[in-house]
Amino acid sequence: MRVNPAARALTNSVLRGAAGRRPAVAMSRGVETVALVSSSAAEFLRVRRDPAEMALRRRRAAVRRSNIWGAGVVVGTAGGTALTVGIVHAGLTASAMFSLVLVAALVTWCLLGLIRSLKDLRRWSAAVAALPPPQPSRRPVAAQIHTVIAGWIPTPTAFGSWCRCCRPTVTRRGCAGT
Repeated sequence: MRVNPAARALTNSVLRGAAGRRPAVAMSRGVETVALVSSSAAEFLRVRRDPAEMALRRRRAAVRRSNIWGAGVVVGTAGGTALTVGIVHAGLTASAMFSLVLVAALVTWCLLGLIRSLKDLRRWSAAVAALPPPQPSRRPVAAQIHTVIAGWIPTPTAFGSWCRCCRPTVTRRGCAGT
């Protein structure tokens, strides 16, 4: 199978452009990408496990359930009313009575579900009110600017500006980079 020379030149130039002139550049870019994806995943899990976020999600779910059960009660009541009006005008038949019993069972089921969901909503609303607001999300950043953002992390050159009482503490914790 013969490869088109123009396609080969294009492929080689694209690969060289992505990798730089050396494979080490491509590898460092790959490591940076992996670190960025890893920090993004860690942030996602941190936000997902935050108690305030969990309480807010559960409260939103309780509101949704309450709305759905409430709609079921309204629809069932409207159907029961329409059946009752039909029974009054046309008279009572076996099928109308069976339909009325089914609609009454539906309304009862939806009403019990609404009561349960409102209790749940009250409980989650109290939990949301008791918890502090959720932490703001932190955007993942590349490795090069971690040191700029976290300027408080001591480096060996930063020891000159520190007071003498802080040096032993930082050195003992291993933050000195030695």
